[in-house]
Amino acid sequence: MNAFQLDIQPDGLGVVTFDLPGEKVNKFSREVFTELSELLVRMSREPRLRGLVFRSGKPDVFIAGADVKEFVTLSRDAIREGSARGQALFEQIARLPYPTVAAINGACLGGGTELALACDWRIMSDSQKAKIGLPEVRLGIFPAWGGCARLPRLVGLEKALDLILTGRQLDARRARKIGLVDEAVPAAIFEQWTLRFARGKLDARKPRRGRRGPSSLKDLALEGNPIGRSLIFKAARERVLKETGGHYPAPLEALAVVAHDDLRPPLAEKRAGYARGARGRA
Repeated sequence: MNAFQLDIQPDGLGVVTFDLPGEKVNKFSREVFTELSELLVRMSREPRLRGLVFRSGKPDVFIAGADVKEFVTLSRDAIREGSARGQALFEQIARLPYPTVAAINGACLGGGTELALACDWRIMSDSQKAKIGLPEVRLGIFPAWGGCARLPRLVGLEKALDLILTGRQLDARRARKIGLVDEAVPAAIFEQWTLRFARGKLDARKPRRGRRGPSSLKDLALEGNPIGRSLIFKAARERVLKETGGHYPAPLEALAVVAHDDLRPPLAEKRAGYARGARGRA
């Protein structure tokens, strides 16, 4: 298929270009996942790599998500297997031993956003066609390749639930404001800026996983303790039931997945993260 091309620059910066042959947009399928898996094995063994950029070869599109036509033909077991495989592949990206940057030049939706979340940094074009989000609930499903876990840790629980449960999409400015992307860059200089940014991260320590966006006193009060977080989940569930009448299971299932993952990290670690953020603003 040759959907991915890896170019390694003399300074050790690798550039992976995703350009799905014969398609107007990039999307994930079983065949694409197979090729990505092989590429990740190759990159994990490549001694020249000191940093990596994931970019798209399609104008105005980063990754549009999964191939929905393929999705609807799969059995329940095949869907479960595909979810596990996507989670594993994106976790491999997160664990690559060098800094990784997602260069979001256009539409970045669903699985595209989940891949970007697995990278250490996200750079996004301010083009009008550049949008980022997790619109899965609008299709009756929810983010199953790590989005329900990584997004709350990155932008905070309340902002993440707003995106996951509504399928809302953000432009570069709004995504930068909540910490979903690290830079919102003018489209005219996007390519040059991204390479410059990535080269500045060569051999740098991978950033600690955690919140990037601003946190207010309200965030500290609600999200920094179990009672506050339970109130957020309760309010989100009530809002979903009011808007859907309980007839659409996808947002409720997404909410349950986020709540389940929320129990994993030790609360003391979360409190420490919020405290560090508060000290940084002082």
